[in-house]
Amino acid sequence: VDFNSEFLSSKNAAAEKNAVDAVVYTLTEFPTVNKVQILIGGKAIKKCPHGTEIKDVLYREKINMEPTGKDASGNAIPTTLFFRSMSGGGYFLPVTRMVEPSQDPIKTTLEELIKGPAENMGLMPILPAQTRVLGVTSRGNEVMVDFSKDIEYYGGGMELEHALINSVVLTVSEFDSVDKVSILVEGESVVLPEGTSLDVPILKPIYINQGNI
Repeated sequence: VDFNSEFLSSKNAAAEKNAVDAVVYTLTEFPTVNKVQILIGGKAIKKCPHGTEIKDVLYREKINMEPTGKDASGNAIPTTLFFRSMSGGGYFLPVTRMVEPSQDPIKTTLEELIKGPAENMGLMPILPAQTRVLGVTSRGNEVMVDFSKDIEYYGGGMELEHALINSVVLTVSEFDSVDKVSILVEGESVVLPEGTSLDVPILKPIYINQGNI
């Protein structure tokens, strides 16, 4: 893909890397695309101004890999979380985090989502930190996620409410065979504070950042 020089105008290293990762992840959503090369004005360059390397072909695997913590064991496996960028229009970006294997991998992944992103990645936490995952159940290709009522205390505003829903649905629908996600609060289908009704399952999006899911 060939961009003009404005693509290189990110404010800092985190925003720059997020922009590159967003391009790679978005294009590899297409079934026939598994690698991406970024050109600027028709030419390949080695690095962006803040140091992000784009000289080689880029792949989707382990995109935006977080640093592995000291407590991670050799058995840790990757899981994908979706957080919102602090810049660039508030796009959602995938983050790969290494977690310990679990009998309930979706529940474990959602608990990691609640923890928020690592520092200095230019991403913002979305779910309130006190939120608990009460349960995850599956019925065919639908996953039902039950949160504690704390999820409603996200700070208010339609934009944040939509971001919360999008973050959960994008993260859960990364798992194989998940086509739709139902969000429950204390076991009930509710209407969130800004009026978003959760009474029907939300379909897996075809592409990320296609507007509100």
